[in-house]
Amino acid sequence: MSVAAERRLAFALIQEPYVRSIGRMKDYGTARIFQCAKRVDGRVKAAIAVFDDDMDALICPEYTTTNIVVVKIRTSAWEMVVVSYYFEPNVPVDRYLDQLRGVCRTLGLRRLLAGGDANAKSLWWSQEIDRRGEEVSGWLDEAGLHVLNEGSTPTFFTVRGNRAYSSQVDVTACSVDLRDRICDWKVEEDLTSSDHNTITFNIILQKGQGIAINSTTRKYNTKKANWATFGDKFKNYLTEYKINKREIDKINSIQNLENHIIKYTETVTKTSDESIPKKKLNTKYAILWWSKEFDRSKREMMRRKRRIRWAAPVMKTCVIRAYKEAKEAYETLQRKSNSRV
Repeated sequence: MSVAAERRLAFALIQEPYVRSIGRMKDYGTARIFQCAKRVDGRVKAAIAVFDDDMDALICPEYTTTNIVVVKIRTSAWEMVVVSYYFEPNVPVDRYLDQLRGVCRTLGLRRLLAGGDANAKSLWWSQEIDRRGEEVSGWLDEAGLHVLNEGSTPTFFTVRGNRAYSSQVDVTACSVDLRDRICDWKVEEDLTSSDHNTITFNIILQKGQGIAINSTTRKYNTKKANWATFGDKFKNYLTEYKINKREIDKINSIQNLENHIIKYTETVTKTSDESIPKKKLNTKYAILWWSKEFDRSKREMMRRKRRIRWAAPVMKTCVIRAYKEAKEAYETLQRKSNSRV
């Protein structure tokens, strides 16, 4: 989250987030977090964070579970359907693919972007293949989705005991109409301490036809709204402006209708101004716990992590030990920083 905010990313597809004891991601001042509201089947394993205030985002709760999150993101160019997913390695992949088929059937395959941890291997995105990978690639082919993965850099890397393990199990795919608008897909190994490397890409947004959107509709900070005050003031203004069923029934012309709409809009605006704080524009991303010490520790851990892949066999054990020590030091700093937030 901190790196995403620091880089001013538009949005992030998140898998296996840090959820603490509450089982879901906490709210961040730098982002809007979209995740399953009802954790009927365990901890949240997938989420979407939207950092850009100029993007309108709306979760699709009927398709969202702890493992799959579906959000409609509306930009100044068009509307996209964005999916973040995490396929549990010990759960049959059909369960997740059936859910995604339902998303595609209902929402369509226009401007669809999906990314996450499939825990599956296929020659479409990996140098290995397994049964789960065949099923996932079969669904992608069936849906007509284009795999964006490129190169051979592992998306997963970890050390267990004195051995290093790596694989390519994270898959990003999109509908045909987005294929030529998504570029610079790459795996970055230096951005996170997670076992999974970060995947980044750019989306080219061009002005669409027939869609006119203001820079943002998020004028008010509804998280801090006083809804009791809002309700009382709204009722008072409805009375003051004489907006009621009897007056509405008297409307007999377009001009009268427009006058009522103007009065109603003024009522909502005045009520909101008096009971909901306004959002601060151009909010700077405040990462309170970020420090030079934390940054140095992270860089050292990443440097030692890179050395493992290229170390000679005789030096492998020594290099892995050095990486594990650096990772432990980094995670200790991270825990201390989180406890202070």
